[in-house]
Amino acid sequence: MAIISTHSPLADKTILEQFDAIPDEALRRVDTLPEGTSDITCAVMRFLSLPTEIKSLNLRERLWRTFSGLLFDTPKNSLPTGTTREILRNRVEKVAKYIENFPQASIYDATNESIAYRFEEAPYVVRANIKEGSYEVQVKADYDVYYRELASLKARYGADVVDGVVDLHLQTHPLPKGYSKSGEGNTKAMTSCMQVAAFEAEIRAIDDYGMDAINGLVPNPDGTLSLADQLIRFKQVVAESAFHFFSAVKDEGIQTIFQESLYEFQSTAPENRDYLAAYSRFQGYLKTHNVTIAEITTSDPEIRVIPKEITSINGLTTLNLAHAANFQYLPVNFGSLVALKTLQLNGTQIQALPDSFGNLTSLERLYLQNTPIQALPDSFGNLRALTMLYLTNTQIQALPVSFANLINLDPDYVRINPQVVNPQVDRTNLPPHLVGLV
Repeated sequence: MAIISTHSPLADKTILEQFDAIPDEALRRVDTLPEGTSDITCAVMRFLSLPTEIKSLNLRERLWRTFSGLLFDTPKNSLPTGTTREILRNRVEKVAKYIENFPQASIYDATNESIAYRFEEAPYVVRANIKEGSYEVQVKADYDVYYRELASLKARYGADVVDGVVDLHLQTHPLPKGYSKSGEGNTKAMTSCMQVAAFEAEIRAIDDYGMDAINGLVPNPDGTLSLADQLIRFKQVVAESAFHFFSAVKDEGIQTIFQESLYEFQSTAPENRDYLAAYSRFQGYLKTHNVTIAEITTSDPEIRVIPKEITSINGLTTLNLAHAANFQYLPVNFGSLVALKTLQLNGTQIQALPDSFGNLTSLERLYLQNTPIQALPDSFGNLRALTMLYLTNTQIQALPVSFANLINLDPDYVRINPQVVNPQVDRTNLPPHLVGLV
């Protein structure tokens, strides 16, 4: 998508075609560019003219600052000595490509040399005029909608949790500079919108992964952490796990995001790596692209939880996490992988299977041996396609009553702890080949 003025004579050209049409002598200063030049080109040139300490920011922060007006405080317009056309073109190409897949925000409108930048994490718009350096924030919808939504969330999860998450979120994601210019009403609405968006981004983890996963990955035995603190930290754990998990997803677009993030991380201390930004890019890509992968195999010890976005991958028939030594939790929606036939979790630290697990009606082979798992969900008996099952060296003491429904199990490929007993199962109703297994 070309991000240009709709009134420009260059409107039918791509960003790079516009750039290539700019004469060499016009590339020396931002204010000498011809009318209709891509706003991205203007933004990149203005960025190149900035002090070094600002240019050292990572690309995500640069884009945010550029399009929210925070880079317009400098009067410099001239490009640094030694900036060649090739360097500038490469940067324009990179930023243009990055923006197209930038999940934090989408440029969805461009009129009169302005860019409307819509942030998915909050229902507001930053409208920036690249050449003039002006910007304003607009709330997209009726303010009362957000007040009601915020009240509903507080009623559901508790005001303390909501306010705690919001306060923590706003410490690291402050409202854009200049957001209050439109008056007190807009300021209140803006704050309300940000509260709703900030809260939902973390609170969804309760529904997506469950409190057992949150408490397991962000322990709080002495109660010193608030739930808000736990949710913020859990989101970081998920982001780091997702980064390593997606490194094994053999899709060209996902691999591009991974490699670009990895390149940025090379110059960043481990504690300062922005896994959340990388995770957001993966999320945005999966929302807008049809990803079909048959098999994912990884034993990466950095994976502690599978991101819920795994269910956005179509056609997945094999998931092999065998010997991923620190892996512990599946997302609540894992049962949506209805095409899955083989699941290997042996040698991991898997704690439990979600209730939705019984929806995996195509599952034929399940490997859970050598794990600390303690129980199988009641829905386990719905796995009627299951033929191979390995449960040895686990903490499972009893099988669910529904186990008797697994009529296709092959006794030659079933291994269960010898201590497992299940007095609730009526053995008289078991198929002959299951007698003795339970």
